Amino acid sequence: MNPKDKNIFKGLFFLIFVCSAIIYGGLKVFGEPLRLIGALASGYAGLRLLITCYKSFVRKPTNPAKFGKWAVVTGCTGGLGQTFVHSIAKKGMNLILISRSQSKLDALQVNTTLFSWLGFRIN
Repeated sequence: MNPKDKNIFKGLFFLIFVCSAIIYGGLKVFGEPLRLIGALASGYAGLRLLITCYKSFVRKPTNPAKFGKWAVVTGCTGGLGQTFVHSIAKKGMNLILISRSQSKLDALQVNTTLFSWLGFRIN
């Protein structure tokens, strides 16, 4: 966990602590301890949801090159696979492209001059 994530976690933990203190004070007035347990459980679940959303949508994506020098892309001749090929190639990684049709793989080779690649056809 990097320092920025730790600071966000500490801030969220402090926020939950303050909310719990407010809830506990409110429970003294209302006198139902099960509400406190429910509030703490809901707060914990909410915190986990916020952390998951932060890691999935807010934090910058990981550089795939840190996992190795090579990437294997299946279905590389169209759609998302072709987009992955172009984005990974721009990062300077070596690619192994796998396609069901040789003609589409050849067309991809003609259209792409950004990188050198190995292409395979599966029969």
